[in-house]
Order: sequence, then C-alpha cells, then structure tokens
Amino acid sequence: MVFSMASGDRRREITPFHQMSESDETESDYAESDESEFDSVTVLQTVGCSAGSTKTRGVRGKTMNRSLFLYLASSNGKKPKVDIPEGLLKPVGNWSKEFTAEVGIICRSHAPFTCAKWKLVTEEDKQKIYKKILEKFDINLECSRIRFAVDKYLGDRFRSHKHKLHKHYRKFKSHKEALKHPYENVSKEDWKVCCKQFASDKYKKVSVANTNNRGKVKVTHCAGSRSFARLKHESLVGNIEFWKKTHYRGEDKGWTNPLAQQLHEQMTSLQSQLTSMTEEEICAEVLGQTLGYERGLRDGKMVSASKHVGVSRTEEANQRAIEAEKRASDLAKQLEDYQTELHVTKSQLYVTQSMVEEMKSRQDQMETLMQSMMAHCANSTRPW
Repeated sequence: MVFSMASGDRRREITPFHQMSESDETESDYAESDESEFDSVTVLQTVGCSAGSTKTRGVRGKTMNRSLFLYLASSNGKKPKVDIPEGLLKPVGNWSKEFTAEVGIICRSHAPFTCAKWKLVTEEDKQKIYKKILEKFDINLECSRIRFAVDKYLGDRFRSHKHKLHKHYRKFKSHKEALKHPYENVSKEDWKVCCKQFASDKYKKVSVANTNNRGKVKVTHCAGSRSFARLKHESLVGNIEFWKKTHYRGEDKGWTNPLAQQLHEQMTSLQSQLTSMTEEEICAEVLGQTLGYERGLRDGKMVSASKHVGVSRTEEANQRAIEAEKRASDLAKQLEDYQTELHVTKSQLYVTQSMVEEMKSRQDQMETLMQSMMAHCANSTRPW
C-alpha cells in the first residue's frame, strides 16, 4: 500500500513503515529544500527494523508547496492573484511565499540546464515555463516590468540549481567517474553536456572569479531565505531600522560583523544631525549606490533615479514607445479613412450641386418659354 501526495507537476510516494526496507532509503529521501521556510513533507524512515528496535528519525522532504496545491484543488479553477508592486523585484503580500516556491520548482523541473546561462535559454523554452506559471497563478506577464522581475528570479533559480549540479560534479575524483553518477532527475545525456561545461577552462575561470568576488563581500545579512521585498513589506519600518533588522541578530549574537554596526552608527548619526535628509538619502550617502537596486534593500527597492537606468524601466519605456507608435499608426489610418470618406462626400456634393444647377437652368428656360408662349397667345387674340 502506497500513499502519494501531489503538488502541481511533482508527486512523491510515501511507503508505510512496515513495508520499508533499506533499499527504500535513496539519496532523494534525504535531499533538503532550497527554500527552508516553505511547506515540506517530513518523512519518518525506520532504521534497523528488527524485532527489538523501533529507532526512527525525521527526514525533511523536498518542497511540495502543499498549500498552493490544496487551494487549486478546491478553488474551482480560480487561481491565486500575485502582483509585484512598482519598484520591487519580488512579490509581496498574499501568495508571495507560494509563488516564490512554485517558480523555483517549475524552473528546476522544466529549464534546460544543458544551457550555460539563463539568457541562453531559447524563447520557446521560456514560453513553456511562463505557461506553467500561468497555470498556477493569476499574474500579468504581459507587463514588461513584471516579466523582468519573474525573469530575474528564474535566472537566480537557474543559477542556483546549476551550482548544485556543479557541487555534485566536484564530489568525484575525476571527470570520468562523475559521468557515471548523474545528478538526481537529470538524464545521462543532459548530465554529459553539463559535465562537459564544468570541465571546460572557461567555466573553471568564471567559477574561480565568482568565488573570489564572493570572498570580497564585507557585510553579510541575517535575514534568512525570505526576500528583502517581503521583509520590508511586512516590517513597516524605515530604511535605517530595516538595516538593523537584517544585520543585527539580537543581544546574544550581536551584529553580523563590525562593519555593519559601523555603517548603522553613521546612518543614525546623520539622521540626528541632518533632519532635512530623508532616510533613503541617508542610506544612499552612507552605503553608496549600485546598479539596479538600493544598497541595504536589494530586491526591496529598485533604483528609480540614477545615471544608470534600470533594465526594467528601459524595457517598460520601450514598451510604452511601441504602444504609442501603434496608437499613432492607428490614428493615422483612421485619419486616412476620414480623408477618403471626406473626398467621397465632396465628390457626391459636387455632383449634387451640378445636378441642382442644371435643374435650375432648365427651370429658367421653362419659365422663359412659358412667358414667350403667353405673350404670343395674348397678341394672337388682339382685334385688328
């Protein structure tokens, strides 16, 4: 007897304890979720099922997004509405957690990881992923700003899973040995392509550069797996207090590092001295500017005014330009139709005026003829 639970495209079978054996304990049973905050299934596996042993342990299963699955199963086709507000890169409010989890699941299940980067994924494959998202959520992917935010998160999930593939590849002593052990749910053909990428000098060079850049990060946060956009939306505090919330771990553990505390002290000092500056201006002054978002807020606030215009704003401006051009084209066509109609109307009016003038001319001729005939009749009856 086997029980199964489902969520979207993923199903997991759970075998009752009395039917389990050592062969049932596969690597997939011990895999942890990427988003630890999301709903998951806890699987209890029996270890050493002898007559005198009842030792068990809890193992965290993979993300199932169970709450979304249950909602879709009982909503009669109604999908949860998700929106990404202006200036943010992640959804906030209701269903934001489920959306973030499901997009990660869809990306891991349907993205072709044989591609080196997300931007190399074909438009056809991306459209398949968009379709999967629209099957689960009510979200306006026609809006370029929202499409950009979703694309960015898909790119993040793609890169994260590619990192897991690379980490699995590095477990083995040689390239030849790694080829014999494909990553879970990756076909041998796809795994062969991935291994070829991992073994290339270009990939190794980029990997070393990324590792070095990561080592240069001076300030780390303690916000956990939730996005800064969600945290900022839920906390309802100013930017300076939000910096403390995401970098101060409490009295027991203190700040994540001394530099985070130093930057917070500089911001609070400026706030007490320069009352004319807003908190956003103070954070920009102390933390500096970066491309695409405000420092300290990450996806919680995109940069709206900078010499570097955000990509989403540029795409949105281009979309508005295209729509304006289309409206101008429609108006030009309407004007042309009106001009053609006016020309036809003028032609008809000219013909009508010609007919009226001709009729008037004939009427004048008839009147002249009648007067002539009446005069002739009057002369013929006069006595001589």
